Amino acid sequence: MNNSKKDLWIRHEYEKIKLSSDLFDKMDCWDNLELIKSLHYSRLDILLKMEATLHFHPATLRKLAKEATEMEYKLQEAWGFPRDSSKHYWSDSPHCNCFYKTVSDNCIIHGFVDKGYLFIDMHESV
Repeated sequence: MNNSKKDLWIRHEYEKIKLSSDLFDKMDCWDNLELIKSLHYSRLDILLKMEATLHFHPATLRKLAKEATEMEYKLQEAWGFPRDSSKHYWSDSPHCNCFYKTVSDNCIIHGFVDKGYLFIDMHESV
């Protein structure tokens, strides 16, 4: 099938994304199209679960955030990029109140909320 005719849309209740045919050409990864789409769906499912999780379940939110990070790494590998956490946009996670890539001390996912919560470094390897 002609690559220009392939369905590059990811339609999910959390978000709608169109993948870049130019990036598929540049990275020569058309063989990974279905894998990349599947990984995006998995990542969006995780974000949807995070959105549905209440603030008073920080351990669940941190666990889901780590799963989303792992999906980001798998996506990078499927596209042919090296694993690089600096390319992740984790601050757009539901319930995250960090600014872009700057950890907020009171973020329930990434920062210190109080002495009972541990800091989770989203840049560490999972």
